Amino acid sequence: MKIIVDAMGGDNAPQAPIEGALRAQKDLGVEILLTGRTEDITACLAKLGHEAPPQGMEIVPASQVIDMEDNPARAFKEKPDSSMTVGLNLLKAGQGDAFVSAGSTGALLSAATLMVKRIRGIRRAALAPVVPNATGNMVLIDCGATAECTPEYLLQFAFMGSYYAQRFLGIQNPRVGLLNIGAEDSKGTDLQKQTLALLRKAGEEGHLNFIGNIEAKEAIKGGCDVIVTDGFSGNILLKTMEGVGSFAGHALGDIFRKNLLTKLAAAMVMPGLRAFKAQLDPNKVGGTAFIGISRPVIKAHGSSNAEAIENAVGQAIQVAESGITEAIAAHMRATGVDCTASQVLVTSGALQALQMISVSLLPAGTTVYAESPSYIKSLQVFQSAGMHLEGVPMDDDGLNVQALRGLLAEGELDTGRPAPLNARNRKGNAILYTIPTNHNPTGVTMSDKRRHELVELSVDSRLPIIEDGAYRDLYFEDDAPLPSLKALDETGMVITLGSASKSLAPGLRIGWLVAAEPIVQRLADVKMQMDYGASVLSQWTFARFLTNGMYDEYVAGLKRELRHRRDRALVTLQEKMDGLAHWNVPSGGFYIWMTFDRPIRMNRLFQLAAERGVLLNPGDIYDFAADNSLRLSYSYTTPEEFADAVDVLAAVARELA
Repeated sequence: MKIIVDAMGGDNAPQAPIEGALRAQKDLGVEILLTGRTEDITACLAKLGHEAPPQGMEIVPASQVIDMEDNPARAFKEKPDSSMTVGLNLLKAGQGDAFVSAGSTGALLSAATLMVKRIRGIRRAALAPVVPNATGNMVLIDCGATAECTPEYLLQFAFMGSYYAQRFLGIQNPRVGLLNIGAEDSKGTDLQKQTLALLRKAGEEGHLNFIGNIEAKEAIKGGCDVIVTDGFSGNILLKTMEGVGSFAGHALGDIFRKNLLTKLAAAMVMPGLRAFKAQLDPNKVGGTAFIGISRPVIKAHGSSNAEAIENAVGQAIQVAESGITEAIAAHMRATGVDCTASQVLVTSGALQALQMISVSLLPAGTTVYAESPSYIKSLQVFQSAGMHLEGVPMDDDGLNVQALRGLLAEGELDTGRPAPLNARNRKGNAILYTIPTNHNPTGVTMSDKRRHELVELSVDSRLPIIEDGAYRDLYFEDDAPLPSLKALDETGMVITLGSASKSLAPGLRIGWLVAAEPIVQRLADVKMQMDYGASVLSQWTFARFLTNGMYDEYVAGLKRELRHRRDRALVTLQEKMDGLAHWNVPSGGFYIWMTFDRPIRMNRLFQLAAERGVLLNPGDIYDFAADNSLRLSYSYTTPEEFADAVDVLAAVARELA
């Protein structure tokens, strides 16, 4: 992690930013880029006992300084070599993970907005500090970035503040209140009245947990989790709270120092008082992120000391390390899927994505076409949601598109161009669920020709596709994996699911879906109602794996081992099952699909094998009808254990033949 620090920003620069950066480097283990006048930084480092920047710290020269008196809107253009401008250019170029400055708020906002850019769709960035209230903490948005706001700005602040409270505070369904002089609808200026109408509508539509107008005193008592206001009023509220905290601390200190009795009382309550004071101490908080900027930009208090800068760097690390959607979007782009972070929704495993689609996008009774056989747990999700399942035959090239075409024709599919996820046939609404790469349970990978045919059929028939890509990263043949269906999709008909469970660790419970933004936004609301977000620790872990190369390295080793186990398993089957059954040769994944040459009583086979210590997966649990097959896994056992199990299987099969 590399944090860029504006060494010349703030009332106490350059000493406070440099000393704070030194502390952060030592305590937090990050690399630091200091931007500013080289001679000033060098002199300050020498004063602090460093003849040169320590290892992991670098000076990036910047000859100019943006002063508080400079015009905020023009300062970064008029001073292109300022420490702030240089730092933001480094951030924009990807040479650092976050930028910290105690300099002019207005100049920092203007420069970050025009240089680093806002997140797509966000009209105005906001400062959103976490402040204490009687029941814990709340998000205050905005507190100084935009003094004059429109109702649309405040509506977006409410959405961003709600997400921030969920993501970083872990507050379930955060209560959003609009700061006003009274709780009544008639109170406030036109800004508050118009904003109230927008927020209430968003609340009624289920997008926000909006509780209405709220007075400052009620918010501080714990009446809301997110308090929305313009930057002018928010800044007054924040600094009033800071001032009250400082005053209360000094006043209580004077009281406790009066006599021996009060000093003894102070010894008992002082830890609690210190904790209370720390909550309102801007130096303890450190800094506040500009919510809505595409890269992490942290604004530290203008009067920040070294402690505050260190804590601001800590905030920068936290914000920077949360970039899970960006990491997944980049991962998907590497597989040929052209998507942005706004088209990715992180889920608690891929099955949760199916659950959300089933309960929110698919009406009860929807026909779900799926390969026959297919992954049993996915089928169970659809069945639980009241869907009608219909199997589509497979062959060596994957799902038989011609057979699907015939099924759709039987259903008299309406090709009139209804909206996505609303295709209809005689049976009602219809959708296709498919696992095109390393299919579970058969191990078959759909051919390139078949993939293009399927996407073409989807567009012609307006049949949406759910593409399960859980095993895609485990394709281990020498040639490159075939393009995902989403990579071939130009109309938004394909929703792609991914998962870290198969390729990295099931315990992370991290999955994702990639879809058109309106679908992602709708499902994000559903996700919030289910569990209010996947584990932040799991997201952070997976994001680190994706962005630092460890994921690719790990998966490469995993594929080598899986290929070795597959090859050993195929040799074993040839030696022990030849003449009893036939099987496919998978190009990746975990499974071999084996079918007996003669009909066999599967229930009896299962029973006899279990009695001898071997547990089987009969094929009919994955299929829409009884079959004569087994799913064999070579991934969870050693080649020696697999061979011992096949010995038992062969013996039992011969008994029943």
